[in-house]
Amino acid sequence: MTPAQVDTLLKALRSGRTFEDHNNYEHITTHYRWDATAGVFVLEHEGAPDERWSGEWSEAELRKIFLNWSTYETPEAFRRLMARLR
Repeated sequence: MTPAQVDTLLKALRSGRTFEDHNNYEHITTHYRWDATAGVFVLEHEGAPDERWSGEWSEAELRKIFLNWSTYETPEAFRRLMARLR
């Protein structure tokens, strides 16, 4: 993603929106949300029963992850991602 796209996505998450990302290769779904009380982003992974975990991430950590997501770099792919926000 571009830095501007990352800013847009983080702003949407901070406003209370959430989204899921599906990794078909690893068969994992990751849920992304903002925990305003704790001041962290929460990622919850679901896969096979033994592949469930959650973690708290700072904005800097999540920004680094999103900047490496080439899947959503094109404007059309990014629009599809943003349309999935709840």
